Amino acid sequence: MNRLAYDPTCRLYLPLWMKDGATFMSDDAYGHLVTATGSIWGLQGRNFDGDDFLDVPDNDVLSFGDSLTDSPFSMASWVYINNSNRSDPITKGTTTAREYMLVVDATTRIVNFLCYDEIGSVNIGKSTDAGIANNAWSLIGGTYDGSSSANGVTIYVNNTVPAQTNVINGVYVAMHNQGSLRIGRFMDSASYTTGKIGELLVLGRQLRPAEIERYYEETKWRWQ
Repeated sequence: MNRLAYDPTCRLYLPLWMKDGATFMSDDAYGHLVTATGSIWGLQGRNFDGDDFLDVPDNDVLSFGDSLTDSPFSMASWVYINNSNRSDPITKGTTTAREYMLVVDATTRIVNFLCYDEIGSVNIGKSTDAGIANNAWSLIGGTYDGSSSANGVTIYVNNTVPAQTNVINGVYVAMHNQGSLRIGRFMDSASYTTGKIGELLVLGRQLRPAEIERYYEETKWRWQ
């Protein structure tokens, strides 16, 4: 078991390599009921073939903004990018009322960690300058200090901080609580993941660099 799952600030932990079936509970203190639409279970996680996703119902513990101020949080996921297809390990909200996301672009394979002030055109975050490895497992993640500034976001790939660029669009104030968290699908759109997702977690605090490195070193054996 990932030691971060026992962290008192862990809001969601899904070791998908342990999760078979059409419905299952998350392995955290909240026991979120997850519904699977497609996706095939395997020893390294779940395989998504372009129309599969997992749905985690909306819960206040998965929101980190109240429309006026934000609070710190972190996200991380082991992903396998298949033939330069997109990967959407964590997205929350809808396409018209967005909250946050950790995704990999289909064309460039760059990692994006973005927080939204409700609408898609107002957001802050970071994008990596280069794409992650193709046809390989990578640990992607990010932290946010709750400052309502792109400078407060840091993306990690495996156990390093790659070159990355601030993303600032519109006048950002704070996130809003905007609905379900989806895995393998870009919010409620018709854009889906093609590839594998091994596990993912969301914590209600900003992880330290040493904690990211420890997480990587302790879990990489399963996917590398």
